[in-house]
Amino acid sequence: MKKTNLLIFSIVITIICISSIVSIGNNVSAVTTGNQGDGDCWGVDIFTDAAIENTTTSRISITKVPPTTKSKKITVGKTAIKKVIIKKDKAKIYLKKIKGATGYVVKLSNSNKFKKVKTKKVKKTNCVIKNIKESKKYYIKARAYKKVGGKNYYGVWSKIKRK
Repeated sequence: MKKTNLLIFSIVITIICISSIVSIGNNVSAVTTGNQGDGDCWGVDIFTDAAIENTTTSRISITKVPPTTKSKKITVGKTAIKKVIIKKDKAKIYLKKIKGATGYVVKLSNSNKFKKVKTKKVKKTNCVIKNIKESKKYYIKARAYKKVGGKNYYGVWSKIKRK
């Protein structure tokens, strides 16, 4: 058999069976073996029938593909707005603490659709948003986030609080 055919056969055989003997045909067999000690490759021994005088054995190493690991889904809890105090030109917003959260995002707007919005990203469970008018109605919502490996994972927005 040609070397390319042997390579294709060895890949197929390694996938199909581990630590078993498979007959390829024309008195040629393959023995697939598992981990070869260092954990880096799998081996396939191709040999011909022992009854034939020119018995040959060749080892073809195939790089082992590491098993796929399921990535752990990162979830962040839903925060709640505890209290909102609006005095003069600033609003103080207090949030429910979420275990494992890196910080919180708070949005404040005059419309319930949050079209013109003031956003504040804070590390603590309270924040102050300045330059607002005491006489107007405001809608506030917040969510927690967790930073893992340089990427932010956000939780669900809280219920909208009207003040």
